[in-house]
Amino acid sequence: MTRMTALQDAARRHAQREDGGLTVVNVIFLSLIAMLAGIAIDVASVVAARTQLQATADAAAHAALVEREFHTKEEATDKAVAVAQGNMPTGQYGT
Repeated sequence: MTRMTALQDAARRHAQREDGGLTVVNVIFLSLIAMLAGIAIDVASVVAARTQLQATADAAAHAALVEREFHTKEEATDKAVAVAQGNMPTGQYGT
């Protein structure tokens, strides 16, 4: 009986110790910060890609309008495609 009581007392003392409690909280906060940083990086990447697409569309439309003033519709279309391809290289953005 004495051995069982000693084990129970040791288990109770171990359960009441708070030495590692702060470590658990730090791990949880570190995980949350890492997740938020990842989300922030993803959002920034999406915003940058959207801005690049909008600038390319604007440049292509402007080039088509300028080209259309003195040339045919097909030439204006070709010019717009060329400007878009120049602003969005296939090596970086794909086809």
